Amino acid sequence: MKNRPSKFSGLWRPEWALWAFLGTTVFVGSIAGTLLGGSMESLLAVVVTFCQRSINEALAHSPDMRSLLLLVPLSIGIVFATLESVSNVISTRRWMISFPANDDASLHARLYPIIKSCQLEGKVSVVNSDRTLVFTHGIFKPRVCLSSEVLNKLEDSELTAVLWHEAYHVNAYDPLKLLLVAFLKRMLFFLPLAIDLSNAFVVGKEVAADQHAINAMGTARPLLGALRKLTAPSKHSKPRFAVVSGFELVEARLMALHDQKRISLVSRHSLGTSIVGLLALIVIIWLPLPGHMASLAECSQAGGSILEHFSL
Repeated sequence: MKNRPSKFSGLWRPEWALWAFLGTTVFVGSIAGTLLGGSMESLLAVVVTFCQRSINEALAHSPDMRSLLLLVPLSIGIVFATLESVSNVISTRRWMISFPANDDASLHARLYPIIKSCQLEGKVSVVNSDRTLVFTHGIFKPRVCLSSEVLNKLEDSELTAVLWHEAYHVNAYDPLKLLLVAFLKRMLFFLPLAIDLSNAFVVGKEVAADQHAINAMGTARPLLGALRKLTAPSKHSKPRFAVVSGFELVEARLMALHDQKRISLVSRHSLGTSIVGLLALIVIIWLPLPGHMASLAECSQAGGSILEHFSL
C-alpha cells in the first residue's frame, strides 16, 4: 500500500527538540571548553585545595574559582549520565532475556503476512507473556518485541497499524536517538529546559510514528482501536532504557490524532529559568575580578607544612 500525504504533517517536529538539545549542549560545552583552556593548574588547586587560604579569600580573589560553577555540575552530569546509560542498557537486555520465545505455529502463521506487509521481516520477536508489551529495542539493530497477550487482544487491522507504528521507530533508529537524548538530559540536569526538550522529543517521535501508521493504513481507526485496547493501566514495569514504547504518552497522541494540534511541551517557566541561569553563569564567569589563584606548588608547600605540624 502506498503512503499518502498525512493530514497531520507539519504538526510535529521531533527533530526540532533534538537539534535544540544538541545546540544547548554545544553552547554549554563551548563555555566549558573556554574555561578548560585557561589555567588548569589553578583550577586543580581549587579542587585539591590544600592551601593556607580561607574559602572566602579564594572566592574573593580568584576568577578561576568561578569556573567550578559550571565544570563541577557538568562533570557530575556526565558521570551520572554515563553510569545510568550503561546500567539501563544492561538491565534492558537482561529484561528481554527473561521472556521465553513464543513457538505457537498458528500465531506465527497469522503474524507473518502482517510483518511482511510492514516490511519488518526478520525484525520482530514474539515472547510468551501475559503483559501487554509492544516496543522497539536495540541500539544499532532495532527490533520489535510483541507479547502473546498483544496478539490475543488485537484484530489483524489493529495489529497491522501497531506494526506500522513500530516500523517507523525501527527505520529511524529511534532507540539510539533516545539513548542520546536521555544522556543529554541527565548531563544537563541543572537546566530545567533539558527535561522539557526530552519530553518534546519523545512525544514528537510517538506522534510521528502514529502519522506513519495512518499514512500506511489510510485511516486512523485501527490505530485508535489498538490504543484503547493496549493502554489499560498495568502493574508490570517496562524496560527502562534503549526502548521506544509504541503506546505511551497516550493523552498527547490522542489530542494530535483528534484535534490535529501541537501541544506545547516546553514550558515558558523552564525556558525562562534556563536562559536566566545561563546568562547569570556567563556574567559570573567572565566578570573581571582582581587577584590570582594559588598554584599547585603553593598548595603542595602548604600541604607539606600542615602535615609536618600534625606529625609533631
